[in-house]
Amino acid sequence: MIAQIPAINLTGTDPGKAGWHRETTPLAAYPPKGEPNIFIIGAYSGTIAGLLIDQEPQAKHYLFEPQDWACKTLRDRFSQYPNVEVCEFGLGDTTGLHKMCLYTSYDCTFLRSQTVAFSDDPAAWHDGWMMEFGDFMEMCQLKSIWYASINIEGYEYALIPYLQETGWLDKIEVLGISWHDARFNCPVPGPYVWQGNVLPSYEQMQELLAETHKLVLEIDNWQTWVRKDE
Repeated sequence: MIAQIPAINLTGTDPGKAGWHRETTPLAAYPPKGEPNIFIIGAYSGTIAGLLIDQEPQAKHYLFEPQDWACKTLRDRFSQYPNVEVCEFGLGDTTGLHKMCLYTSYDCTFLRSQTVAFSDDPAAWHDGWMMEFGDFMEMCQLKSIWYASINIEGYEYALIPYLQETGWLDKIEVLGISWHDARFNCPVPGPYVWQGNVLPSYEQMQELLAETHKLVLEIDNWQTWVRKDE
């Protein structure tokens, strides 16, 4: 059961109200200023996607998931919706095929951890596609994002700095992040490594985000950030 008691809640929404969900309900407090699109980065089997599609039927929903079996589940669930696009790849800082470990699990990740050794069993690994964030935006002729929901098993420590570096972070109106870190008892805690580089710490990520966005919701490992012009 997800705890519904926020440490921070500046959204004006009531966690005690029936049906309230930390990853979806607060978005209603921030109507889109630009294109009404929603990115669900790490859609897995579609639980959060389903809630957002029901809550925001006017939006275009992009579901990103590099695990093949999970994409089949997403297509089976949502293929009847004309405003939903299932993308069988992750969004990241590069385009290409990358080894993912913990295949078929909720914890499947592109990253490696400095504190956890992964299995040598070939069945635990998957060749997952990643597409560079800007290339996807250009391909779809998108200039901004209303809401990006990110649950990507540690890769947030690589993706978010890249979005800042390339200018895309400032084009996201509302950003929801499921953080993965030792303090949250994650199965694969940091420090994380990507392409041979040690990624920023949780504290450094908080400072980075605060440059362009304001923290409006915090519950356990979940945070919602709103662009400062909102």
